[in-house]
Amino acid sequence: MRARRLVRISASLGASLLLQARNLIVSVVVFRWFADPTELWGVVSLVVAWVTLLSLPAKFGLELTAVQLVSRYREAAPRAALEAMAQASALRVALTLLASLPLVFLPAVFAPWLGLDDAPHLVAVGGWLLLTTSLYEYGTMLLSSADDFVAMMLARLMYALVNIGGIAWIAWVGLEDPAAAILWSQVAGGAASVLLSLAVLAWQVRRLARQPPVGGGAVPPAGWGMAREILRFSLPVSLVAAAGQVFSYLDRVMIPWLADIAQLGSYALASSVVAAALFGTYAFRNVARSQLPGLLLRDPAEARATLLAGYRASTAVGIWIAAGTLACASDLLRVVYGAEVDEAARMLVWFVPYVLISAHANFSATALVAADRPGAYAVLMGGLSVLNLGLNLLLIPVLGGFGAIASSTLSLVPLAVLSYRLISQVYGEVLWTWRSVGDGAVAFGRLAGLGAVASAAGWALSAPDAVHAVGAGVIVTLVFGLLMQLTGEVGRIRAAA
Repeated sequence: MRARRLVRISASLGASLLLQARNLIVSVVVFRWFADPTELWGVVSLVVAWVTLLSLPAKFGLELTAVQLVSRYREAAPRAALEAMAQASALRVALTLLASLPLVFLPAVFAPWLGLDDAPHLVAVGGWLLLTTSLYEYGTMLLSSADDFVAMMLARLMYALVNIGGIAWIAWVGLEDPAAAILWSQVAGGAASVLLSLAVLAWQVRRLARQPPVGGGAVPPAGWGMAREILRFSLPVSLVAAAGQVFSYLDRVMIPWLADIAQLGSYALASSVVAAALFGTYAFRNVARSQLPGLLLRDPAEARATLLAGYRASTAVGIWIAAGTLACASDLLRVVYGAEVDEAARMLVWFVPYVLISAHANFSATALVAADRPGAYAVLMGGLSVLNLGLNLLLIPVLGGFGAIASSTLSLVPLAVLSYRLISQVYGEVLWTWRSVGDGAVAFGRLAGLGAVASAAGWALSAPDAVHAVGAGVIVTLVFGLLMQLTGEVGRIRAAA
């Protein structure tokens, strides 16, 4: 059992790392091998941002819905799990086609609305990107619902390898339209991953079809009953996803409008680095997403313990990232990317408060969805997205990309507090007592102290050259890991696996 837990968390960690690191590696290739990389990366980021926002109706929260229902029924009622998978998948494919094909066949109609008046061909590529990316993301989440995190990691590895290899080839041959070629390489990566996911899912379907039900408990829904269950869950989940994506990507479509496309290139690079660094928090969220629904039904106390361990693990990773960012991230970014990234390097330090708050707030979203309470979180995120919009309008014209960072960070503060209040209503009011909140604050202070010591050790070594910047990052990681072990923090978060 312990070995299985280790494989699960390791594979989930690897899958999350690949998901975030792919974009980071692609950006390195762009900034090192292409001319005018900041503006080029800004154009690519603008198309990707619009594709992400336009894909929200197609997603309809169905990946999380499938994870929830398949995880709930895969042992007690395998046939119900298969029916949930089939119905959710059919709806996802239909919605994806409806969202993507208009962009493919009518790009000139949409180009003026997307700020791409002189490049309608990029809108058409964006349609194909929407199609393959939507199905790729859904397929990998289905694999996690079957508790097959190794296959999930392999599917994301396929996506990353095809995407990165394609961009490297584009840089080598020197095509005239690099923005379109970069986007096409991402389309190819998504298509390759979809094919791999389909092959593994076919095997998982056969396995579930042969698996006998455990029995006991309520009779699972079937037919139209299952369809109603999917819609009942997916609608609020889609609202959560929409609010979260709008919160994350609104600034990317506003920066070219309120500042310029080069500012977006710098901001997109810095935020990609931060997202890649946050891979550890996503790994614990993946495991929580798979484990919490069943635990809440079987053992609420164990679910609460796993929840708190997940919060602690995510916070520890966030503090580790913040420590490394303060110590050496700016130097390391300049070493890896070159002189073009000076502005992005300065932006990284501004992201430190965002990292610390988001590590907590984003885990709350996972926990609420797992508890079948996404609606309340969706309302909260919707309100904070409006707040973020107002702050962007106020700060981006003055501070450019730095203003977008400040807007996101300030908006996260009420999200972290209010989302935890919602968590306590679901997982137990004991989480909202003075003692519990005080214990959490003490735990955060202890972890922050460890991070400060590690950051100081790395900062003393760091310099803008490869040896010192990399060495400083290694020192931060080693010191923080050693202090976590010596203080017993590692043992306290093991339940998160």
